[in-house]
Formats: sequence, C-alpha cells, structure tokens
Amino acid sequence: EKFQYNNFMYVLAGIVIERVTGTSWEECLIAKICKPLGMCGTNHTIDQLYSYTDHAFPHASLDDGVAVLPFRNPCSVNPCIGINSNVAEMAKWLKLHVDGGAFSKIIDSRTLLEMHTVQMPFLPTSDGTEPFQQEGYGLGWYVGRYRGHHVVSHGGNIDGFVSFTALFPDEGIGL
Repeated sequence: EKFQYNNFMYVLAGIVIERVTGTSWEECLIAKICKPLGMCGTNHTIDQLYSYTDHAFPHASLDDGVAVLPFRNPCSVNPCIGINSNVAEMAKWLKLHVDGGAFSKIIDSRTLLEMHTVQMPFLPTSDGTEPFQQEGYGLGWYVGRYRGHHVVSHGGNIDGFVSFTALFPDEGIGL
C-alpha cells in the first residue's frame, strides 16, 4: 500500500537464507555470489578488511576539518550493510546486472529483470522537471529515470562511508 524502506527486512532475508541453506548468510554470500563472480577480495567483517593493506578508512567532515572515524562493526546486521569490496570487484557485480546475467549464470535474466522492475510504485513528489525521477522500488533497487534514461540504483552509508550504484540497463552501463 505504501513504500517504507527498512534495513531490518534485509536482516530478516539473511536469517531466511541461513535457515533454508543451513549455512550463514556470509558463507552464502561468498559461495553463491563472490566466488562465481571472481570477487575474491570482497569480504564481510572488519577483521577481514584489516587483512588488506590497501583499504579505506572512514572519515567525517567536522567543523574544524576532516577526521578519521573508528570502524563500525555491523556484524549483527551484515545482510544490510556488511559487505566490504573495491572498485574492481564491484565492476564485476555491475557487469552481472547490466548484461542480464550472461556474465555469470548465478542468476536468471528473468529474475534480474524482475528485480529491476517497479514492484512498489511511488507517488509523484515533484513536477517532473528534476533530472532524476524515482518511479518506485523494485526488488532491492530504486527504479526511475535520469534525464529520460531508465535507471536502476541503490545507495547506502555507514559511519564514514557512502556508496551509490546506478545501472542504465538500456545502455549497458553500470556506475
């Protein structure tokens, strides 16, 4: 009836995955997504992140400049915010989405199309003159138009970090 974003539903999905598969969400992430896509450096804990010498540190803009923040350990809510990756590996994730699953047979192209299709429409919130128009929420993705182009996107943040992913499926572009 009405859209309301809720990270805890991703946590619930992680619990369902654990119950159905008999393995943890983290083990499923690695076995079912990361390994098949060749995302060997993508991980799900702060300890694993520390094992890489080349990793980012969280930062915040403060009144007197920029400060390094302590890492937040999201292990209790990993399915909604617990993935650490890098640009090269995220490019593989994007490729999976923009080529309709052909890059790797871990997901059917019809399932990807369903994920990228509005499931919960949004009521218009503007007069339509802004460059980005959100039309609704798919299955884990915001769906809309950017300057007339179909766009599928999602972002997230945790203390000191911000991410944003955008797919332009008709053009075969992922950012």
